[in-house]
Amino acid sequence: MYEIKKKIVRRQDAAKIFNITTVCFVVSAKYVLTNKSAFNGGKVGAIEIPYERSLDLDTEFDLKLANLLNK
Repeated sequence: MYEIKKKIVRRQDAAKIFNITTVCFVVSAKYVLTNKSAFNGGKVGAIEIPYERSLDLDTEFDLKLANLLNK
């Protein structure tokens, strides 16, 4: 089992075990209004996205880099 040695505040500081990204959620309005969590029941699925196709835009610099790569 993984032992936490310090309080993790940012996801970037967490261990590289698995990174959940919010590429897409497909839900009905009723589901959103009646559930407390996106993972609280219903059919939950996942797909693996290659790292090189999953830029994480957390900062303005990240956005500038993505725009540069897109040119």
